[in-house]
Amino acid sequence: MVTDVISGRPARYIKNKLIDDLTASGLKPLSIPAQLSLTFPLGAGGDRDFAVLLSGQSAALAKDTNAIELVERLAAETTRRLCAFT
Repeated sequence: MVTDVISGRPARYIKNKLIDDLTASGLKPLSIPAQLSLTFPLGAGGDRDFAVLLSGQSAALAKDTNAIELVERLAAETTRRLCAFT
């Protein structure tokens, strides 16, 4: 989702409790970097519900996979691309 409640500037984030709570508060975010200095440290405890989860532009392309499948796919794609140079 795109929102400015985390940093004070619109950006793509993975929706979590932090975003829900800040949005529901109705409070206008401070400007960047003041707002980010308040929200970013909340994720230091490792709780994903209160962490700043930037998603970038390609979040929709992410696939749910395990480490073995990921490494195998990366190896296969790397091999295929390196073969293009020979």
